[in-house]
Amino acid sequence: QQRMQGEIDRLATELAVARHTQAPSELSMTLAGSAFMKLYDEAVMAPTPAAVHAAVRDLVAAFCTHAGVSPAAGEAFAAALESEAAAFLDSNLSDVDRLAQQLWTSGQRLACAPIRRELSFILNEAIRVDRGNEAMLRPAVQLVHNLNQLCVDRRGIEVDVFPPDGLCFRGAVLPAEHLGFFHLGQRYRVPGFLATSRVQAKASEFMKRAFKAHRRSDYCAVLWRVQLHPRGAGDAAYACTHVNLVRHSAFEKENEYLFSPYSVFTVRNVTQSLSPRTGQPHIIDIEAAIDNRCERDDMPLAPWY
Repeated sequence: QQRMQGEIDRLATELAVARHTQAPSELSMTLAGSAFMKLYDEAVMAPTPAAVHAAVRDLVAAFCTHAGVSPAAGEAFAAALESEAAAFLDSNLSDVDRLAQQLWTSGQRLACAPIRRELSFILNEAIRVDRGNEAMLRPAVQLVHNLNQLCVDRRGIEVDVFPPDGLCFRGAVLPAEHLGFFHLGQRYRVPGFLATSRVQAKASEFMKRAFKAHRRSDYCAVLWRVQLHPRGAGDAAYACTHVNLVRHSAFEKENEYLFSPYSVFTVRNVTQSLSPRTGQPHIIDIEAAIDNRCERDDMPLAPWY
């Protein structure tokens, strides 16, 4: 029960609580203009557990500088991640794929204000900031390569874990000012990993926690319904090539479907609520592209997700 509560807390933060991005003028407006794209083409995955942990330490140290967190706090956080990984993976510690997934789902938090941050948030923050802090982005890109062994290199989701009807869910909050971006037919990329669940009730729980954490009149509750092509369950031609189930989570009974950074989505329907609180959230239906590589690199980036 304690581990499950820890997982809910972790995903409540990662999926919903801290989804702020800088103003578009401060960010690369497209994947084509990003530093991420150039660095990703140059980088390779960390080949050993030692290299993975070295990248994590570099990322955390750069984030601490970025966020004004003490180096000592960053070192303690990185050490806690490494100790947890050793205990979790045991004899399988040499499996860098498992290690990357375990680190992504870790409930360990860096002591910083106003909200303590998990590694998953820090990794996405580096991707979001992009050119604003290449010291963060470089080790982040290396870790992205490792996580993409799950999301991209293992083509499609196995039939036995394909979400029912191809639907995944994401519960979050959304500033009212960004609702207009998600209009019918809008196609966009998400500048970060996008974590979803195949269980709507879990997504709703994350949304409630996020809404409670923000308590701002200009923040709306929102439920994202992410549609994969239903034929992807049995036909490789329709299988989304950049999402997969996180099997090696730090917590049991995980139902997290993780989309790779800069994944492409199309808004198919928006149901606006007159009172967008947790009992009656806005509902945004989006469709995941089958293959990010076949999509334009110059489409807009989501301002919030």
